[in-house]
Amino acid sequence: VAECRNGLLVRTLRDSFVPLPFDDAVEGVVFDLDDCLIDQKAWMDDKLSIVTREWDEFAEPALVVAFEREARRLIDEGPWDRLLDIAVRRSGVDETLVPALIERWRAAHPATVAPYADAQALVKALRREGRRIAVVTDNPAASQRQKLERLPFREALDAIVLTAELGAAKPSPLGYTAAAADLKLSPTAMIA
Repeated sequence: VAECRNGLLVRTLRDSFVPLPFDDAVEGVVFDLDDCLIDQKAWMDDKLSIVTREWDEFAEPALVVAFEREARRLIDEGPWDRLLDIAVRRSGVDETLVPALIERWRAAHPATVAPYADAQALVKALRREGRRIAVVTDNPAASQRQKLERLPFREALDAIVLTAELGAAKPSPLGYTAAAADLKLSPTAMIA
């Protein structure tokens, strides 16, 4: 279990910790879900494993290996919004299979998510301090709900805003103001 310290963890090629004082004026904290609370790449890798399991109807084994290699490269490097299309094209898998792969991707439900230990520790510490916690997250709502259902500290969240349902993806302030309303706090009493 990671130690919780009052501050900001910046994830780059190496982690950097920047201390932040939380004064009493901060009543609520807003988090993103993907790559803030959970490891998005691990989630996508688990989905890929489900998609390629029992692959017989899609392609011969050598193409499956090539597809998985390309898809994992794209999970690591992006772009995520065209992952299946690009992996199919690069691996030589028949491009007419993309709709079926997309359907399998959407139906793939990994059993777990990989929360960041430091994020989990921070959420618990904030709850102990009596601060309210919200998540404002982009990406398709169905996928975000899958992740949230598996989040081990889901019960610690006071509000969840799926920007896809608002029709206002980040950086629009609408998700933040919706979280403030759900938390019954002034936006000025929150940090993100």
